Amino acid sequence: MKYNLKLKKGKNKVYIVLIMLFVLVLFLYFFIENNIKPKLIAISEIKARLFATQAINDAVSKKIELNSFNDLIFIK
Repeated sequence: MKYNLKLKKGKNKVYIVLIMLFVLVLFLYFFIENNIKPKLIAISEIKARLFATQAINDAVSKKIELNSFNDLIFIK
């Protein structure tokens, strides 16, 4: 009987460790979801604006290099 009792205690420890691991994973998921994800989205938006601005600046610079100001600015 002692062997069965030890086996049950061992199973209980495994279940407790698995439950603790599950709770830890759940906590980390909510931490990342609430704290890190909004910051990553904000950084992504800033980088997207940066790339768009850089593309526009490059296009304007190329147009100026070609000395075709008539197509770039209309003066009345």
